[in-house]
Amino acid sequence: MPDIEKAIQQFNDVFIVTADIQQRHAGMLEEHREMLHASHQVLIEHYKALQENQRDVAEHRRQIDRLSAEAAQFRRETEQIRGEAEQFRGEAEQSRRRTDQNLAEITDKLNGLIGYIDHQPRPPQ
Repeated sequence: MPDIEKAIQQFNDVFIVTADIQQRHAGMLEEHREMLHASHQVLIEHYKALQENQRDVAEHRRQIDRLSAEAAQFRRETEQIRGEAEQFRGEAEQSRRRTDQNLAEITDKLNGLIGYIDHQPRPPQ
């Protein structure tokens, strides 16, 4: 019988060690599950942040496209205004030359009239 008692004692020892290993393993599995759950939550938050960033990037691209279109329209309008301004400058320069010519002619005529009147005999007073 001592061999049976010895075998039972060894079985008890193995059973206790096995139970302890299972308990430690269960604790490690629980810690691992908690870490996985926490990691999963972090991944979910990062995914949400990524989606929000993608929406922001899309909105910024739309704003950039709108601003680019507005800038292109502004450039076209500016070029049109520049062309009109150049045309106006040319017309103003022509008008100034005609005015200068007309003033010169009027001045010559007035000088001629003044000279003519100066050489006329004065009426008696």
